[in-house]
Amino acid sequence: MSYREIINKLKPIEYSKYKDVTSNEKLMIYVASVLEKQNVPLTFNYICIATFKMFPDTFWCDEEFKEFPSIDRLNRTYMHLKYVPNGKPYIAGTMKSGFKITSVGRAVAQNVESIIKNGISDSTIKAPPVDMHKKGFDKDYVGFKENQGYKEYEMTGKIDLMKMWSFFGITPYTQIKKTKDNLNNMLEYAKNMNDKEFAEYVEKILKML
Repeated sequence: MSYREIINKLKPIEYSKYKDVTSNEKLMIYVASVLEKQNVPLTFNYICIATFKMFPDTFWCDEEFKEFPSIDRLNRTYMHLKYVPNGKPYIAGTMKSGFKITSVGRAVAQNVESIIKNGISDSTIKAPPVDMHKKGFDKDYVGFKENQGYKEYEMTGKIDLMKMWSFFGITPYTQIKKTKDNLNNMLEYAKNMNDKEFAEYVEKILKML
């Protein structure tokens, strides 16, 4: 059987069975372990296509085009397998030499497998919408995540509110309601993207205001 045939035979997993998995990266490394067991090379295309086939509710383009994958989301998730913030990578290797799952990645994949196997099938539990970007929240989300304040938080765990005020371009402790509204929109978007670490960062800022 060809690699294409193996991947095409993968079946979607119901959202309710994996809703408690805390990041898209954990879902993807689980898919990589599924491919590995079937001797499929861990290439970018194979991993991303297989991830979309197994978890379409999380990786489709948006509510309007559910039949198509989100290239940006898959690419970002794939990159995070190698560059895990404040942690060890889930995969190691290069495009040329190929990739292998690390011991950390294997442990994460096993944990996800356990969650899925023990998950309860419930068709009434729906995945959150993934087309929040149509409301314009993705621009602030990406910009705020690339802001120096979040980068410092990833390194130190400390929050510098001055960098937050600077990002929004307002005087500290003014326009509080507008600031909280913007942060809550980003928080909602982060949760829909299953970006737990960034969501926690925004929640901590909100508690400080």
